[in-house]
Amino acid sequence: MKKIILSLCLIVWLSVGFAQVKSTSYSGSIDGYSLSWGYNTGKLIVHNVVTGIDELYIIEISPDGTFHTNFPLRAPKECYITFPLFSGYVYFEPGDHVIQQFDVSDAAQVSSSFLGDQKTVNNGLYKARDVIRLDWDEIYAAVLNMEPGPYKAYFKAMENQALKQLGHFSDEGILNEKAYRLASNTVRYDIASQLMQYNWNREYAYRKINKISFNSRAREREEVKLEMSYYDFLNDINYNDPENLKSGYYGVFLNRIKFLDVIYDKADVHDLSVEIKHLEAQDTLSKDWEERLRFLKDAVKNNRKITTPGSFEKARVIVLANLIDKDISLELELMEIQDICQNMDLNKMPLSDSTMAGIKSKINNDFLLDYVQDLNNSLQEVIAKNTKQTGYVNNPTPDSDSDSLFNSIISKYKGKVVFVDFWATWCSPCLAGIKEMASMKEDLQNEEIIFLYITNDSSPINAYNILIPGIKGEHYRLSNDEFNRLSAQFSIVGIPHYSLVNRDGHVVDKNYKWQNAEQVKNTLLELMK
Repeated sequence: MKKIILSLCLIVWLSVGFAQVKSTSYSGSIDGYSLSWGYNTGKLIVHNVVTGIDELYIIEISPDGTFHTNFPLRAPKECYITFPLFSGYVYFEPGDHVIQQFDVSDAAQVSSSFLGDQKTVNNGLYKARDVIRLDWDEIYAAVLNMEPGPYKAYFKAMENQALKQLGHFSDEGILNEKAYRLASNTVRYDIASQLMQYNWNREYAYRKINKISFNSRAREREEVKLEMSYYDFLNDINYNDPENLKSGYYGVFLNRIKFLDVIYDKADVHDLSVEIKHLEAQDTLSKDWEERLRFLKDAVKNNRKITTPGSFEKARVIVLANLIDKDISLELELMEIQDICQNMDLNKMPLSDSTMAGIKSKINNDFLLDYVQDLNNSLQEVIAKNTKQTGYVNNPTPDSDSDSLFNSIISKYKGKVVFVDFWATWCSPCLAGIKEMASMKEDLQNEEIIFLYITNDSSPINAYNILIPGIKGEHYRLSNDEFNRLSAQFSIVGIPHYSLVNRDGHVVDKNYKWQNAEQVKNTLLELMK
């Protein structure tokens, strides 16, 4: 009877939780706010664990310190809020009006409280944040030279202590049942994720403590091969439960098990050295093969493993079945849906009716299909909308030698300030930054300021042609060789990367850093003087 009741509850939860997208709001006030702080926006990020794609929404802050944003939400979820004065997860349910109030009268200790919907849940989670949060300075010093066994014991002890403290909070009424589950899941997912990051955390600790640059992906410490028995902690996690998707940390955990190192051991991994030797032995190489050789050498240098198509996905099912003695059918379907959605997003290609029908035929968790359909509809809307956009220019690459390529590009903008954005269509942080600056660009449309966007052919041409009409400015799509030369010129080790050029055509900041659109606006206006 209990099993029947549980099944009925799950059906009801699914039918309510995933029924439809609802407009949801986040608002509040910052007591003591001043425009002199240099920012007037925050960000709300929905980590969509089904699609694997982050969704960014800008929080507008008024001069009086009040703020507000609306965003669509299909299911209950913790969303990530970030202001310069606060960052962390806040819990929402579709249609909610969540209100957060900040008091910054004491700059050394910002306080916060919640009103409106989910106030009990969010106030409890806010009070428990110090229990949930890991102390990384302490952790890096501790794990620097730990072997796998002691490393695992160290984190599991940390997990047990945090869960014990959360239990006390629950008993004392600080956390209600919903908040207690969210907080407990955060701890479990975070600790499990760190355990799967053994090699990387030791590498990071070594670089941090020894003040070694993080620009290179080449390992400073030899990678330790972990035994299958090391991963027994994965059986401590609850799987195949849609409730897990409410947690902000679940997506990180899912990504960790999706790309576990031990899966590569069972997949068909290319021996890149064989192909490299073959290409290096050739007297001459075409441009495409020269690019292939550079790609392979870069993969070896940065310890990237390349598998034959489909072999990694097949190995994943086998390896996870051996590691986890539980039903993980939902997790496996989530991984499959993520791959589908991320490919759609990368190429900006909606699915055909027949492809959608094929996906529906093999997915058992029907609520996942709603997210695929949402993304499909969104891509179709973007394509239709951008065919009518103006205010962008798709420029041909100037015919010039590599040393003068950038000067040739910016020569036509002399007399104007140029904001240079090195980006790619597949780069989520790039697109988030472009979205954040959109309204600021409108404010500056009558100024002699150029927004210059440079990408390379890693941006699929179809995705590029679909996206750039929605990004007002001057656009260039270079070859990988051309982009590599600019990367050397501007010391680009990752994107997005920003640079500033003054009215005289001189690069005044080849690695410009910004925190918010208002800061960019003020910087550009200062260069106009």
